[in-house]
Amino acid sequence: HPDDRERIRKAIRKEAAMGPGIFNEEFRIIRPDGIEKWLWAKTFPVKKGNVTYRAVGIAEDITSRKQLQIELERFKNHLQHTVDLRTRELLGLNQRLIDEIAKQKKAETEIENQLKFFRTLIETAASPIFIKDANKKYLDCNRAFEEYFGDKRESIIGKSDSELLPPEIAQRFESVDDALLKNPGELTFEGATKHFPPNRKEYMITKSTYLKSDGTPGGIIAFVTDITQRKKLELNIQKAFNKEKELLEIKSKLISTASHEFRTPLTTILSSIDLIDVYRKRDNLDKYYNHIDKIKSSVKYMIELLNDVMVINKTESGKLEFAPGETDLVELCREIITETSQASTRQTKIKFSHNGIKETVFADKKLLRLIISNLLGNAVKYSHIGGEVNLDISQNGHIQLTVADSGIGIPQEEFAMIYEPFHRGGNAEEREGTGLGLSIVKRCVELHQGKISFESNINKGTVFSVQIPIINI
Repeated sequence: HPDDRERIRKAIRKEAAMGPGIFNEEFRIIRPDGIEKWLWAKTFPVKKGNVTYRAVGIAEDITSRKQLQIELERFKNHLQHTVDLRTRELLGLNQRLIDEIAKQKKAETEIENQLKFFRTLIETAASPIFIKDANKKYLDCNRAFEEYFGDKRESIIGKSDSELLPPEIAQRFESVDDALLKNPGELTFEGATKHFPPNRKEYMITKSTYLKSDGTPGGIIAFVTDITQRKKLELNIQKAFNKEKELLEIKSKLISTASHEFRTPLTTILSSIDLIDVYRKRDNLDKYYNHIDKIKSSVKYMIELLNDVMVINKTESGKLEFAPGETDLVELCREIITETSQASTRQTKIKFSHNGIKETVFADKKLLRLIISNLLGNAVKYSHIGGEVNLDISQNGHIQLTVADSGIGIPQEEFAMIYEPFHRGGNAEEREGTGLGLSIVKRCVELHQGKISFESNINKGTVFSVQIPIINI
């Protein structure tokens, strides 16, 4: 609207100069069809750390409220004008006094009609509205107020907030009323209904002072706007932002770690490729095949790293799906034991026992493979050469899976961090690994709605226990 443009330009320049969150204005717009609307708009800063990099804006149509305020002001002015006019005319002659009495009656009729209009206007308004007198007692409220707060007007008229609400809430509301009665104006604040979740509603309430004909405060009129959905939206936006921030940090760490972890095997591959041809020409087959094995080992390590990174990426982005089906758990364990034994050079013995396991269980085979292969692989990797690892599975109301080793153990001060991506124990640095295995295991267990726990002692070994609920089909 032309009358609001310069004020809003100044507000926008102030927003640009001082940062998001400064803009908080009410203004009119003209739609393409020529209709005027009142809007209230406010911005909120979105920060990453201490840096604001985005702003979120909320706008609300307040046309109805403004129209009602304008109508109230027009009515007040008209009423004041009528009363003053009648007062001056009563100072005239007796005949004029008789005439003025008749006019006064007519004016009273008009006022009564306007009061009826005002009452109808309030009663049919979509927003909850209530009116208080100068003693902060309720004079009236509309139907929307009754429906929103669940209180009948008969139960609140003539009462104060201290008689209707808990002390801490009543004190807050009445302090606002005291401020408005002392310094007439308008105040807006937020609150919540007294209902328990999920029926509790959040609202924004605007209180204004209405004045009597002598200019003294006559009481308070208030308009209530439901902001429950807006608050939920703000909370969802914040949660989405936090999740996005977490994903960005994890992806950044994935890229950084993967890049770092690829350097060593790639360097090994490059140097071995250069030496292969040299040893082949010298007919030194032992060293020739030794470097072939190094290349194979490096390629295998990079493939495993890529697979782990892809799994972590899927879990963090919510794309790792839980797809249960009939699974032969015993046969799956035997396959993983064979694969783990063939891949290891530590000459570790793996003992396998299974008690009460049915031929098939209903679970996600892909996730179970990740759980068992990572736990078993870690147990073998961190066992002493020639050591022993035990894999036990049983079924008693749930699937119980236990992997125990007598290896190097986990330092107690690192217990709280072992499931974090890329975390590796301080005593495990000499052994290959990315620190992703246990993070993958924990997420796979959680997708089964299961539990995982462990016990560990330095140089005495570690025991991991997994409980997975049995799904009935």
